[in-house]
Amino acid sequence: MNCLNCGAALQGPYCALCGQKHDPHRHSVGHFVAETAESLSHADSRLWSTLWTLLTKPGALAIDFFEGRRARYIPPIRLYLVISIAFFIVLNLDTGTEVKVADDVTVQGVSLTEPNKDREAVAKLCSKITYNGPLAARIKPKIEAGCAKALVDGGASLGAVFMRNLPKAMFVLLPVFALLMLPFYIRPYRLYAEHLVFLLGNHTAIFLVSILSQLGGLVLPAVVGGPLTFIGFLYMVWYCWRGMRVFYGNGRGLTAVKFLVLGLLYIWLAAIVLTTTGLVSLIEV
Repeated sequence: MNCLNCGAALQGPYCALCGQKHDPHRHSVGHFVAETAESLSHADSRLWSTLWTLLTKPGALAIDFFEGRRARYIPPIRLYLVISIAFFIVLNLDTGTEVKVADDVTVQGVSLTEPNKDREAVAKLCSKITYNGPLAARIKPKIEAGCAKALVDGGASLGAVFMRNLPKAMFVLLPVFALLMLPFYIRPYRLYAEHLVFLLGNHTAIFLVSILSQLGGLVLPAVVGGPLTFIGFLYMVWYCWRGMRVFYGNGRGLTAVKFLVLGLLYIWLAAIVLTTTGLVSLIEV
């Protein structure tokens, strides 16, 4: 008896090569519905187990991943992609009110992230941007054209393109920052993949808390939404510190020092990445 999927010889109900269950029977609609319900309930249990561990035990998912306890959880990269997609969808919700969707990125003190409806602010932004680097002859006309278009619509097109490029920027930020973390964890030595998986978990948790905070701010009155956002911010700060302490195993003092230094390094790198994203968005407008 051979596997219907890959043709390998079967030694039991499941194929040792591809893992498919041997089931040669023709199925009724009822069997199909029951099988679908079973698959969904299994995925649902993994999802809730992953989210619960992610939010309540900082660093635990990364530890379990590298110690081989993976079957109970959704893989880190898949979880990150799903939550990040949901995060950027929530950021783009049109509620009829102005919602701050990200920390300001500035070029010489001018905001690049919020679609600014004030043409004077857009004109000020464009007047602050200068580019004399490689391919300046080709890039400068595109920047000028982008500024002209942004002036016409008050910056709405620039903001839309920026938000479209923001997920790509975050995807670049993570692997670069993981590389910068290597010198901070030499003894004991940590592999690059360990830093990357840890950062994926941290950012997934931050995105998830941001989603809950954003939705809470939309449906709750300002007197409740404001404190809720502040509590979410404090939780994210604590989460990052606690995750570093649990995953890397350093003491409180050393973890605090590395947290502050790496935090400043992260802000510096994020400013570069997001400012570059703003300039690229201006060229693409």
